[in-house]
Amino acid sequence: MRGIYVDCRLAGVSGDMLLAALADTGLGEEPLRAAKLACSSAGVKASVKLTEVRRRGVRASRLLVEAEDRRLSVEEIKRAVERGLNKAGCSGRAIEYAMEALSILVEAEAEVHGVDPSEVHLHEAASPDTVVDLAGVAAALDSLKAFSSRVYCSPIALGGGLFTFSHGTFSAPAPATLEILRRAGLPSAGGPAGGELTTPTGAALLAALRPEPASFQPEMRVEAVGYGAGARDHPEVANVLRVVVGELTPMLVRDQVAVIEANLDDVTGELMSHAIERIMELGAKDVIALYGCGKKGRPAMLLKALAAPEDAERIAMAVIEETGTLGVRVYTSSRRVLQRELVEAEVEGERIRVKVARDLSGRVLRAKPEFDDLKRVSRSAGKPLRVVMKKAMAKAGELEQ
Repeated sequence: MRGIYVDCRLAGVSGDMLLAALADTGLGEEPLRAAKLACSSAGVKASVKLTEVRRRGVRASRLLVEAEDRRLSVEEIKRAVERGLNKAGCSGRAIEYAMEALSILVEAEAEVHGVDPSEVHLHEAASPDTVVDLAGVAAALDSLKAFSSRVYCSPIALGGGLFTFSHGTFSAPAPATLEILRRAGLPSAGGPAGGELTTPTGAALLAALRPEPASFQPEMRVEAVGYGAGARDHPEVANVLRVVVGELTPMLVRDQVAVIEANLDDVTGELMSHAIERIMELGAKDVIALYGCGKKGRPAMLLKALAAPEDAERIAMAVIEETGTLGVRVYTSSRRVLQRELVEAEVEGERIRVKVARDLSGRVLRAKPEFDDLKRVSRSAGKPLRVVMKKAMAKAGELEQ
């Protein structure tokens, strides 16, 4: 199966950088045709081309757009991009993707300004550059067969400090950028250079891909690598976005988790039960208490929690507060996991959730009903839990076939 890794850890993501990086994987100026057709559909005269540049010694493609200074409405952008992609012969999925990216951008701006989406004015994003970015990126992804591939992205660099835009001087990143990343659940971090590294348009284009966050590039046989350059040449880092395309080699998803653990010999069972409940409420992926024998022959417990790396500090503090321990061990561990999703099934006339686990080929390895749902159905139907569970497992078994 094909995999695409968008590496925006170093210099963030903007629409022009993403388009340039995708084109740099070997597509050349092919996706620019859709961008030019979209501009033409909007009645905008525009020159769109790629040029080769160096950023801190790294060769990269840079997108250059020269267009008349004109503000476009959301509807004008939508019609132009749709027509341009249609004229370029792009798939319906590419058009859907571009429309979704535009919708994500508009809804974030509406949330930030406290207005209805129909009242949004895109300001900087109302320029022909946005038409180029939306149409060009959609066409490039279509050519790379990204819509039938697994797409991953690194934590997103945001930059920092102050920058000036239509609403005056503000702290980087822009409010709309943060709102898009919040809604998409994509990890991000300030730095590593100053200024605005990730733009609202870039964040929207990435979010519309629904990528799987990955701290490291997934295992793959690399087929192509593309570098897209930003306008500035930062003294701290190479201002480039990297896209890696290849064939995925593992059957399991690789990710990183933080392990938070502590040895305890003076915590009662009641307090331990409460601590586990509290740690899970804070977002831990799993918590376990292992019983053993400690120093001086005392009964002891090893409390161990798994969490996303960004949640490690919060959960470590909760372990200290709830157990009274003087310290915890925190380290990062690599793991291999199946992809998981919740689907619905019907048992005794009621809907239940079933957790379905797949490998990267899409093969279902396990399907398990949610126990809390089974208890609810058991009570409402007035039937023994074991009877409800048997029927639910039969339904789950159908998903494994």
